[in-house]
Formats: sequence, structure tokens, C-alpha cells
Amino acid sequence: MVSVRFNFHFDFYYRDPWEYVLSLVCDKSLASDSAWNSVRKIYCSGGPEHTEDCIIDEPNTADTWWNVDSSLPSDGPFPHSYLPLHFWLDKGLVTKRVKVYPMILRAAWLPRKIRNASGNGGGILLGYMPMVNPGDPDERGAAETLEFSEFKREVYQRVLGQIFNSLKWPSQHGETHMCNDNVIRILYPGILIESQDGEEASYFCACRATIANHPCPKCLVHQSQLGNITEQFELRTPETMCSVLQQASHSQSKTAKEKILRDHGLHNIKHFLWDFRFSDPYAASSYDTLHSDDLGKWGKHLWVLLTGVLRDKKCLGKLSRNMNKFPYWKDLKHMDAVSTISFADGQCFYDILKCILPCIVQLLPRNSPLIHCIRAYQQYRVMIGLRCMTDQHLGHLKEIIKDYENYCNEISSLYEKNFNFPKQHYVSHIISDIRQKGTTDNMSTRPGEGFQQEASQAYRQTNRKKIDKQMTKIDANLEAIAAIRMAITKFDESITTELSVHEEHTKDAQSMSEQHWAFGSRISGRQLESREVEQKFAPTDSDFTSFDDRLRSFIACNFPDEDLRYEDLIYASTFQIYIVQMFKCLYVTYQSMEDWTESRDILQCNSSFNNRERYDCVIVNSDSSRIDIARLRSLLRCRLLSGKTIDIALVHTFHQHTWKPFTLWDNCQILNEDRDSSFLLLDFVVRGGLMCPAFDNSLSLSSLHYIVDTVDGDMFLRVNNLT
Repeated sequence: MVSVRFNFHFDFYYRDPWEYVLSLVCDKSLASDSAWNSVRKIYCSGGPEHTEDCIIDEPNTADTWWNVDSSLPSDGPFPHSYLPLHFWLDKGLVTKRVKVYPMILRAAWLPRKIRNASGNGGGILLGYMPMVNPGDPDERGAAETLEFSEFKREVYQRVLGQIFNSLKWPSQHGETHMCNDNVIRILYPGILIESQDGEEASYFCACRATIANHPCPKCLVHQSQLGNITEQFELRTPETMCSVLQQASHSQSKTAKEKILRDHGLHNIKHFLWDFRFSDPYAASSYDTLHSDDLGKWGKHLWVLLTGVLRDKKCLGKLSRNMNKFPYWKDLKHMDAVSTISFADGQCFYDILKCILPCIVQLLPRNSPLIHCIRAYQQYRVMIGLRCMTDQHLGHLKEIIKDYENYCNEISSLYEKNFNFPKQHYVSHIISDIRQKGTTDNMSTRPGEGFQQEASQAYRQTNRKKIDKQMTKIDANLEAIAAIRMAITKFDESITTELSVHEEHTKDAQSMSEQHWAFGSRISGRQLESREVEQKFAPTDSDFTSFDDRLRSFIACNFPDEDLRYEDLIYASTFQIYIVQMFKCLYVTYQSMEDWTESRDILQCNSSFNNRERYDCVIVNSDSSRIDIARLRSLLRCRLLSGKTIDIALVHTFHQHTWKPFTLWDNCQILNEDRDSSFLLLDFVVRGGLMCPAFDNSLSLSSLHYIVDTVDGDMFLRVNNLT
């Protein structure tokens, strides 16, 4: 490739994407998982107030696929089907000095659990984008810098145009093939989703960089309006951008041409996808929670602002101490020295966001706009991360975005924080992206980022010379090995007798229907009767005071058919928690309100879990309009005279308290833990719940706690009454 100042020759190796697509289309093992048409999912609620709510999760439930299906012919001997593709491209370090740009293609007509995995139906490495390195950028002037930016985008367009060339004809006219379900279809491939960080997105869309007057790859927002996240701006389309290039080409002078291009945030480059059907490069540019949020608005902006404010108040040490005292929870990273560690992991930043409010609310002034802003952003981040969205959820998200924008404006005035940056502006596109392409986990760069580890391993097997060819071949070999291994595994599974499979499934279904919880290992020692339990534990633990009398009363109240006399013994097996992973636990299985699938919590009830006392909390099923919480203190399995066995928990219940923190954020709930214990049937346990101590409260009560509703989507929906 040649320009005025740059002359490069590129050799690159790539795999044919159409060949990859057809291999999946014809793969019999994927027949039951392939989606050939768009669908509409509707949630219907029963009762007198019958409502219907549209559900969006996979790409085939969103609008773009539906619109494409509506535009395809409905007559003829064979059905016409759209094959949407997901393209990912990002830079990564395979060593401290060597950078590569892998390109991954995924089949968006397969479920996300398959296409985002590494097995059959997962993504394929198309190749590595050639790197353009003309020397030290500090030595280039303004004109040379502009030309180099245009040249680099031209390289992207030429390379990608060559790689995806095999998709052009079938995307326009369709191509007939026998599919894996033995149905002949006319197939139309198209790029539905592009997952890239801001820099790569500008290269892919041939737009100007983030410092340009119009930096967004999706719309024509001006740089000065990037903070207006509730306002909609003119969208880019292939037709309008093509007309801009035509208008610029007819300009009378170079200055006039440059002005036209600059006013639309374009370079004088024809996009390779303009010749494709069902492949709008600007609409396909997608929202990414990793770079836009965890490493963007939160990690590089709000978190930096917050730590700066706390540093000025000399409160960073208190923040670290509070975060260190924050309760442990499954899949939630625990931060010991949060204010002194430089984080590069997006998941670390997200976990900090989930925990942050109880740790800082008493360190900032009363009714702090910063607290309200972080809470609004916290709600926004949890909502956009839901794996299943409804119209109700999107309506609530729209209101959250309004609140977030208002609090950002307050923060700007109070702390002189500028929110005019591209990743803030991307918020204005999130709802339309979800409606057009499905939930954000379909568009995330996280699965692609995981490939960087594979690239590093492949690089170590090369001789460090012309690595692209070697690494591409290594990946192809690994894929072939994985296919062979998968075929052997499937064969081994197929020889299992149908009878044993049927019995196993029947057994699992019966056990699941009987109870939704499971205890861990029993405390060593013989079984104790209820009076022995009281005698053994009551002297050192007040929870067991009058244990025998209270247990008898509880059983008599809940099981009136069990006629207990004082001389009758109740044999109780006292339990702490034990799990296979070498720590004690209680498993609670529940239906997630996020996507109605089965989920599981692992709850601890242990006086010394990793040298720390840990007694987790549970949500209790009750008739109350509020969330009822109880803390596990002991787990018991009791065998009655009738032979009946019951599982119960000794718990501390929580009740509402009138104390308020310095800033009462939206849906902030403060509960007080009762000192007295009571019994609870495990039948009434819904799932686990996380309670955080109210640090530095003015009453000096260690029993005051906040409900943490940000641990996952299900908890957020339950606590905020969005189910």
C-alpha cells in the first residue's frame, strides 16, 4: 500500500470466513442449537391484571434480525435465512514488548453459551491484523499525523475487505445449502455485531479518532455534546456516509474537502462493508461494558474522582479499612488495600463498584451528589448487565439514565469534572443497541479478551520471526485437536445405555423437586439429642439458650401431627457447612428472576472460615412487601419419633431501623440484626442475601446493616421490586 508519505507491503494469513460459516451450518451436532429465524418472546403475567412484556436476550429476539427476516423473500421452494456474525478485533500484548491484533469471528445464530466458548461452535481466529509502525509519532507534524491516521484506516479496510470478500456475494444474493437439520435453505450472511474498544472501532468504521469534532462511530454527535446522554443525534448510515464522500470528492479545493470530511468525522475512505447486504458497519458497532464501563466511566473517571476527593479529605485509609471489612461473597473479589493498588482488571473495578457505597457514605458530606451519582451509575451498570431484558426493564433503565445525567451535571459543577468523553456518550446508544442486537453479553469483548492468553501461549511456540503465519497455524492445529477430542467424547457419551440415562435424569428431577437446598458435611461426633445440644453449646453461645424448649415449640407449631412429650428425644445433627472445594457450605438452588433459569448460592455458616468468622444471610419467603433477611447461625437436621426428618436453621432475623446514613441513596435499606435467635424451616429460604455492616454509624451499633442489592441481577431485581 502506498500513500504520499508511507509505503508498506503487507503479507497476512487468514482463514476464509464463509468456509467457517458453512462448517457450522452443516455440523449435525449443532442442529438443535441453530436459530434459523428471528422470534418474539413475550412474558405473560397471569391474574386479574394480565400484562404482556416483550423479552430480549439472544440476537434472534431483537429488532435487527426481525427486520432482516421481514425483508427476505417469503416465497420460493426454499426458506431464506439470515446468518448474523459477531466480529471482534483488539490489540493485545503477547510479551511486554510484542503486540498483536487478533481477529475473531463468531456465529451469532448459535446460543451465546456456545459461540462464546472454545469448543464446537465457538469463535474462530480469522488471522492477525498487520501492524503499521512508521516510527516515533512525536516526530510527525499535524499534517503527517492526519495522513498516517487515514492510511492506517485504509489498511484496515483493505485487509478486512480481502478477508471478508467471500461473504460479499452470498450476503447480496444468498447461497443455497443443505443445513444441519436436513433442510435446504438460502443463506444470507451479514455482520450484525462488532465488539471493539474505541480506538479499534474508529479504525474499523474508518472514522476519526476520539479527539475529533465528531468522534462517535455510530452518530454525528459533536465533541461538546458528548455529555448529553439523554439526547439523540443523527445516526451514521452507509448511504449518508457514502454521500458525504461523494460530496467531498466534488469539492473545489483541498481545504473545502477536508472541512466536509471533518464535519462528519470521516476520512476519505470507502468502507468495505458498503458493498455488503445486511452489514451496516455503524449500526453493528456495539456497546461494550468492559471498556465503556468497568475500565471506562467507572475505572478511569468516577473511581479516579472519588479517590481524589477522599485523598483530599485524608480518608483513603478509612476506605481501605472499610473495604477490608466488607463481607465475603461468592464470585465477589475481596479488596484488602483498595486505595493503594493499581487495577488493570475490569472485573476488579466492577467488584469495587458493587461494594463501594457502604464503605464511603460516612466519609463524604451529607447528601453528597457524588454518592447519588455513583448510586445512579451503579444501578445503570447492573441493569445493562442483565442477561434478559424486558420492556419494563428498558423503561426503568431509561429513567436511571436520566438520573445519572442529572447527577453528572451536579458533579461537573461541584468538582469541575468534565463528562464530555466518548464512553460517556455511548450511554445514549445502549437502549437502542439492546433492542437491535440483544443484551450486552452478546456484544461484550470479554470472550475475545480471553483469547489473548491463547495468543500468548502460541507466541511462545514460535521462533519470534514472522509470527503471524506460525501463530495462525498453531491455532488451526489446536482447533483440529479439539475437534478430534470432542468427537471421541461424543462417541463415548453415545454408548451410554438409554436406560441409565433415563434413570439418572429421573433421579435428578425427583431430588430437585423434593428440596432446593443441600447441607454439607456433618460436624464430627455422634448424634445428639436436643437437650444435649443445649447443654453442650448454650454455655458459650447464647443462640442455644433454651434450645430444647424452643425447638419443641417450633416443631409443635409447624408439625402439629408430631405429638412430642418432654421425655421424647429429638435427635439433632448439628451442621456447619462443607463443600467439595474444601470449605463448608450450604447450597441453595433457586429460579433466577433475571432470566428464569436455575441458579445456586453457596452460603457459609462457619465460626472459622479461612480464619474468619462467617455467617451468611438468606432471603426468607414471606408475605411482606419488603425483603425479609435472616442470618444463618446454625444448621440442623432433626429426626422425629415418626421417622420424619426436617432441615431447619437457627437464625438471627433483621428488621427495619430508623437510623439513616449521611446520604440516603436510592432504595437504601438499613436493617438491624436481632440478638435473639429463632428457628427457620429451610423450605422458606429463597436464596442467599448479602448484608454489609453500617460502618462508622453514629449509634456505634455493630448490628446495623445495609442490604447490598448489586451482587447480581437477580438480587437487584428482587430488592428493587422489578421482577
